[in-house]
Amino acid sequence: MDIQINFSIEKLHDFKSLVDVIQRDNDRENRYKMSLSELLKILSTSTTMGARNESPFLPNNCCKYVETSMGYEVYIEIPKKKWMINFNGNIFEVGFPRLIFKYDCVRLNGNEKGFRVELSKILAVKGNQTIKGDTPLYKFPYSHVESSGNVCMGGNSIGDIECLSELENKHNIFFHSPFSTDWGAKTKLGLNVAVLFSSNFNQKEFDDEVLLPTEKSFNEFFMLGQINTEN
Repeated sequence: MDIQINFSIEKLHDFKSLVDVIQRDNDRENRYKMSLSELLKILSTSTTMGARNESPFLPNNCCKYVETSMGYEVYIEIPKKKWMINFNGNIFEVGFPRLIFKYDCVRLNGNEKGFRVELSKILAVKGNQTIKGDTPLYKFPYSHVESSGNVCMGGNSIGDIECLSELENKHNIFFHSPFSTDWGAKTKLGLNVAVLFSSNFNQKEFDDEVLLPTEKSFNEFFMLGQINTEN
């Protein structure tokens, strides 16, 4: 279908002025008039409908994602529960608090498909309220994570993924990795990880009251939600 619009600048006095429209479809031709305001509305609608920016397919437990020049930062919520862990060759069922895993996903070779993934931060959260920008964050209470939230994966890696939705169960790699005493425990109890794993939280739900605060909210810690006031 071809559409031809004819008008004279001299005759366009206001938005009610008429323009000639010729619509050709194969051997058929229709001629009609419409106001300038109607024409502009149609043209505006047709151009904005083509401007669509879709999100990637995300994990069900994703609470936030941020698009960067290199790829994505993806924030995954892990519910409070007991996990089977290997600590220095011994198996314990240990209570963990509610956690936030931050993954840095970099596009492979700048391609639109495929990402190299790094588990960069783990923080703890109290309660069961929806996570928002002002949600207080707490330090991961056990070993293999620094007080700053940085994660030590040892010789283990998350690997590459094709779609961000694959991050949904990647936290299992961290929990199934052998724990040691690296970076130690971080709780108000002041006990080492051996005691926490084998006694305090062995086959017990984690006590949120022993978490150490980061003194920062979600947005503050991850430097999100900030308004750029620079001119």
